[in-house]
Amino acid sequence: ADLQCQSIYEEACLKKTTKFPQSLMIWGCMSGKGTGEMTVVNSSINAQVYIDILDSFLIPSIEQIMKLNSSCFVIQKLWV
Repeated sequence: ADLQCQSIYEEACLKKTTKFPQSLMIWGCMSGKGTGEMTVVNSSINAQVYIDILDSFLIPSIEQIMKLNSSCFVIQKLWV
């Protein structure tokens, strides 16, 4: 036993923990023809946030890559 602990409620006896640690989500896109936009998502993902991400980052990325290379796109979603 720790000799500094006289009571289990003393500061020296307590261990600070976080039940739900902070997380970080990064959204980005890439293809065989190049990379697209990337952004840090600071909120929870719901349908509207996802639509906003696609509108703000995916569509402009596709348009930029298509200017450089005329090719077909297949969009796949990967949750890691």
